[in-house]
Amino acid sequence: MKKIILINFILIISFFLIFEIFLRVFNLSSLRGMSEYYFFNNKNIEGKAFGIKFFTDEYGFRVPQINYKYNS
Repeated sequence: MKKIILINFILIISFFLIFEIFLRVFNLSSLRGMSEYYFFNNKNIEGKAFGIKFFTDEYGFRVPQINYKYNS
């Protein structure tokens, strides 16, 4: 019984490792999620999150377009 659990655990971990390597080799970042620029400096940038383009303002908030002006 313990041998079956160990083999299943190794198979599951192997699957996830192979899948992660596949995503990184073929640069499928839109499937992985966030753009890498969003984590380092999130002020005045444009990037991609889950395949959709986004912009941030000088405060780090997401806005609908670049150089977005707030109403008074």
